Order: sequence, then C-alpha cells, then structure tokens
Amino acid sequence: MSEHAVRAAIADAFCKVVKLKPEQASRLHDSDCDMQLADLAIDSLDALEICMEIETNIGIELDPAELVTLDTINELVRLVGSKDRRAAASIVCASRDKPIPLSLAQESIWTICQDLVDPSRYVLSMIDKIEGPLDIAMLADCLGSLISRHEILRTTFPLLDGRPIQMIHPAKKVVPPVFSVVDDEDPEQAARRIIEVERLSVSDLTNGPLAKFAVMRISEQEHLLIRLIHHMVWDGWSSKMFLDELSSLYEAAYLGKPTVLPEMKLQYADYAAWQRAVFDPAGQAYHDAVAWWATYFEDVRSPTELPFKRPEVLAGVDPCAGRVVRSIEAGLIERLNGLRGSGGATFYRIWLAGFVALLWLETNCSNLIIGSYVTGRRHWQLRNIIGDFSNTIALKFECDADISFKELTSQVDATVAEAESYSEIPLDKLSAELQKRNIVTPPIKVIFAAPLGDRLGEKRFANLRINRYRTQKPLYMPWGCTFELREQDGEYRCVMDFDAELYDPSLVQIFMDRLHKLLNAVSHHPELTVGELRF
Repeated sequence: MSEHAVRAAIADAFCKVVKLKPEQASRLHDSDCDMQLADLAIDSLDALEICMEIETNIGIELDPAELVTLDTINELVRLVGSKDRRAAASIVCASRDKPIPLSLAQESIWTICQDLVDPSRYVLSMIDKIEGPLDIAMLADCLGSLISRHEILRTTFPLLDGRPIQMIHPAKKVVPPVFSVVDDEDPEQAARRIIEVERLSVSDLTNGPLAKFAVMRISEQEHLLIRLIHHMVWDGWSSKMFLDELSSLYEAAYLGKPTVLPEMKLQYADYAAWQRAVFDPAGQAYHDAVAWWATYFEDVRSPTELPFKRPEVLAGVDPCAGRVVRSIEAGLIERLNGLRGSGGATFYRIWLAGFVALLWLETNCSNLIIGSYVTGRRHWQLRNIIGDFSNTIALKFECDADISFKELTSQVDATVAEAESYSEIPLDKLSAELQKRNIVTPPIKVIFAAPLGDRLGEKRFANLRINRYRTQKPLYMPWGCTFELREQDGEYRCVMDFDAELYDPSLVQIFMDRLHKLLNAVSHHPELTVGELRF
C-alpha cells in the first residue's frame, strides 16, 4: 500500500475522532507533516476509535497500545505501512443450535447477582434530554430497530443443567410508556421516580427483559428518554454506540431515506463463544495471563487505605448517597494538555499520576493499588457490538519522595499499557487462580475511571438535539469509591462516588481540592519531585 494511501487513512481517522483545529486537519494530509501526536491531545479511548477507523478504511489492524507510545505522525505512518492487511476473521458466528455460554465478564456479574439482596443494583439508569419536536412513534420504531439489530438487548440468562446460558429471543415491537410531568414537579425528580418504580423489573436475569425505555414529556419541545438496562448486556462504550445508531436511524426516518448502518456480521453471543474458547483455563493465553499477574502481585505487602475513610462505619446512611463534584478551570486543562505535548502521556494518565502522588503523600504507602476499568473491544471485529466488554484490573504503582512528576507519569504510562495487555480475565476469576498459587490479589479500594468525555455529549440530528442529562450513581460498588473525570461541551469536572457509610464527604472534598492544587503545581513545574509537592 502506498504511503499516500496510508497517510490519507490516518488523517481521515484523526479528523473523524479528534476535535482538531482547522490548520491541524489540513496539515495531517500533507506528505511532509511530522506533527507530534501529543499535540493532537488524544486519550486512550481516542486511540481505540482511531485504530478502528484505520482498520475500517484500509483493513490494517493496529493495537491502541502501540499508538499511544508513538511520538509523531510519521512514526505512525511507518508503523501502519509496515503491517500487512488483517488476516481472515478470527471470530466467527457461533451456532445457535447449541447452548451459548456467557462471556467471562457476564459470568462474573451473574455470580455476584445471585447473592445480592437487592437484585436491581446492577441495573444502569440513564436519562437523555431531547429538545425539539420529537415524534414519539418514530422514536419507538428506532428503538425497536436497535433491539432487533443487537441480539444482546433481547437476551436472557436461564439455567441449563445448573449453569447459565444465553437465550436470544425474537424481536418485538417497542412501545415505550409516555409519562407527563405533573403540575410543577421537577422533571429530573419525576424521571427518578419512574426509575425507582421500574428498576426491579429489569433485574430478572432468567426471564427479562433486561432493557426498557420510557419517555417523559415536559413540553412539546422537550422530552426525557429514560433507559433502564442491566449491566449484563451493556457497558459505557455501548452508550456511545446506542446514541450514534439511534440518531442515524431517527434522521433517516425523518428524511424518508434508507438507514445506512454497518452490517452486523457478528453479535455479542459470537464474541462470548470465541472468548471462552480462546481463554479456556486449560489454554496458553489464559495460563500466560495468570502467570503475568502472579509475578505482578507477588511483592504487594498491604492494601491501600484511603485518607478520607471514616474512623468507623456510619450506620443508617444510604451507602449510595456519597458524591462529591468539583469543577476544573479551563486554564488548568490547557496547562495539563501542554504536559501531554512534552511527555506524550494521555490526559487520563496525567490525572492518574496526580492521584497516585497525592495518595502516596497522604498515606506514605510505597505500593499503591488503584483499580481501573478496561475494555475488551480491542479486536477489530467487535467495534460495533453492544454488550458488556468491560473488566476491572488492579494497577500497582510505586512512589517515593524523590521521583519527579514527569518520571511518575512515565511509570503510570508503562504500568497501564502492560497491565491492559493481560486484562481479559475478570478480577474474581483471576483472584481465584492466584489463590491456588498462594498469592493474594490486593483488594481494590478505589477505581480511577477513564472519561468517555464528549462521546456522550450533545448530538444533533434531524430537527432534534439530544444531551446526556443525568446518569444514576452506581448502586453496587464493592470497591467503595470511584473517581471519574467527566467532559461535556468542553468543560471538565471531577466526580467521586463513594460508599457514604465508609467515607466522609468532607474529607473527600478536601482530597479533591488537594488533588486540584497538586495538579496546578505540576502544570507549571512538572520537574518537581513528589516530595516537593507537600502542601
């Protein structure tokens, strides 16, 4: 393949995924362009989308972990140009004439759900605000098309010989109930009331349904789309695909044109069958992953205690009531983006390095354990499939007073990249395997989540505008605390959801303020050591 064709495919992928300045977009197509990748401010999820676009455009498979380690566009052009076109598909359609197994992630969730007192704790609730003259019947048809298109949204998990399997049901017409705001009731509170009433009905894994939709009419020009979907059939990335496909279907219907969506050559059930074959406990891939984690955790001495823990559990408090939100001013975002240009780290990993540094300063724990979500959508065939591909991994970071923030960021980069390459086995199964080797998996007390950012921001289609309005706080947090960076319409916020029985909101707020102060300091002086960041 010619260098011109490779460069054009790369430029098209970046222009589609990343918010580029006009001069950047123009330069990417130039044959003499050697732009720094860090200047394009991509994060790990951008890298995944870019790789998917390159594979779609020219059929060359690229690992996102390779992309984030490169410095320049020319290096990327040479890397892509050195690869052969992808081989024949390695994931094939599984037979529907025999039982379809659960994926590893699904099996873990199913096991947890069997012991939950409240079975609705794994039901995800999302509210989207739709502005404009919504045609509810047209919306219902589009929702029906989505459920017909994605088998996983009409799948249940009954038992066969004592083990859960996937049972795919025929598609049915979708008729979402329509509610109206009563008198002067707050729309969000009204939507929450509906969610609480309906949540339990989406928690029956055996009989379903595991996805339900409702519409709340605020006015002729304003509606809320309420989504209740079980985690067994959904993850964060699924929300992006759902909104993309819903907008495409609605716009085509509005314009009276045929819908153009990528053909669904595979479904989630095909992925699950493939994964169980490749990562069979007796297989080499499974053995290699367990061996790597066994070495990784062998010298961890104690769990990481969080500095905002209560002295004792506070009974009588709703465990799900803990949330602290802090805005981040634009100036800090710009300066931290500048660090990306000088060191190549993603925005997420710079924040994670700051989180590590502050935890060390406040706990003096040399081996810090922080959880992270990862996606299993690395294979090119999985890019347009809705379902749960997520996993949680425990990352180990070493810190001391003498390491500079730039060095710590490099360590974070290397740690995350290597750990993600062995992230297919769910944490509970990995822990059981390591226990056989007398190795204890350190408990995760906090999850540091990568932002989906504007992927879930405003979308305009037909004569409508849709925005993510609210996402329900997690109802099940076995680790007790989740830190997330959220970006929408160019504005960033830090959000900490936590178990209010275990953690003190006032201390969480102090921690968030100190993290902001620490990152502000390193944004001006990244050469400072962690020891010099004491306040």
